[in-house]
Amino acid sequence: MDAAMLSDLLGQNDAIFLGLGAQKPRTIELPGQTLPGVEQALGWLKRINAGEREPLTGQQLLVLGGGDTAMDCARAALRLGAEVTVAYRGPEARLRASPKEITLAREEGPNFCLTMPHLNAKVQEA
Repeated sequence: MDAAMLSDLLGQNDAIFLGLGAQKPRTIELPGQTLPGVEQALGWLKRINAGEREPLTGQQLLVLGGGDTAMDCARAALRLGAEVTVAYRGPEARLRASPKEITLAREEGPNFCLTMPHLNAKVQEA
């Protein structure tokens, strides 16, 4: 996008919202978080949205977190054929995702594993 494109868009709209800058992933202390197969959600979602959609059929995917991004990851992975579990450290009442996102995710069918206080990542040999 350049200045001319932005100017053209301003001529066609009353306002433009540039939803930029909120794309920094949160980090947590998670043993094993640098292992292959462990990935930050936002980077994965960006690749999915850019068309890099490799099938996940038959794979088990664990989504850690309870916010909107976690629900987006769960839903995207389900659509790619994965068996998905959403794990969160607290009860459902404390999920940070909007009620609508939780409902949409539940409709698509991930498993929910709530009140999981201690998690770490391990690679399982095939």
